[in-house]
Amino acid sequence: MKKLLLIIAISLVGTQLFAQLQNSHAFTVGSPDGVTIWWDAYSDQLEVEGCYLYKKVSFIDEYELLTTEILVSSDSLFSYIDTGTFDPEYPPIYAIHIQTADSTYIIDKVFGFKDISYEVVSDNKVEMRLTGWNTTLCCSMAKLWLDGVFVGDYSYDNPFAYVFDLTGIPSPNFEVYLSFEDNSGLAAYTEFKTTGTYLFYILNSVGSPEFATVNASFKMFPNPTTSQVSLQLPENISPENVVVEVFSTSGQKLIDFMPDADLVTIDASKLPSGVYLVRLFDGKQWYWQKLVVKR
Repeated sequence: MKKLLLIIAISLVGTQLFAQLQNSHAFTVGSPDGVTIWWDAYSDQLEVEGCYLYKKVSFIDEYELLTTEILVSSDSLFSYIDTGTFDPEYPPIYAIHIQTADSTYIIDKVFGFKDISYEVVSDNKVEMRLTGWNTTLCCSMAKLWLDGVFVGDYSYDNPFAYVFDLTGIPSPNFEVYLSFEDNSGLAAYTEFKTTGTYLFYILNSVGSPEFATVNASFKMFPNPTTSQVSLQLPENISPENVVVEVFSTSGQKLIDFMPDADLVTIDASKLPSGVYLVRLFDGKQWYWQKLVVKR
């Protein structure tokens, strides 16, 4: 009986790990000049050794190994810039092989898009916007599924936008699947997957109800900035307990560090023009502030 219980326990751990990896978020954005691939498992507690990337340039091709060395990260966020061969008309397709101590988990059919963005439009609503790789070919129609249930057909405006109303949804464990038809009527010009976990992550990060009240809790200047910005910690917070993070509007963590003084400098010189979210955690509470970078 003890052996059986041990096997069941190991099985449950594996199931939980797989569920966490399935609820991770992976996407790519770019152009024929280069594509950036992101994968974030959210939980830094996952014992992930690293990942390999595979790529194919069309549906009929086989996946080929893109990274000969395993990609490693100090946390759960991985990124890679692919400057290889692309079809200018159809986006590349990637697969991410996630290595743990005893298993390989695969996230496949990660398609390239020109742009992907998210915006919290109210307390419970998140708008997702997708711009196709080739806006001449893509697209005439978008088909949406939620957890395998077909929701409907939508006309494609460039970019394609859809608002998810998360009001009353008790669990974020659902998958969003989109398939696009190109202007010739061919299905699956490209596909896109995301998870409810990621949508709730965006909502809880950017759309926190406390967002407006904590904005004044720390200062950043100059804001907007062209290169560097100074961050002044609140008076009641000691720097040794603080983590500072900078996110893009798509929810990707770009910068993170632990400040060594009450007044610190964030180097924004390598960030493209746009709006970013600066998050500060003092061990008990989150604080937020929008940062605008202009060139």
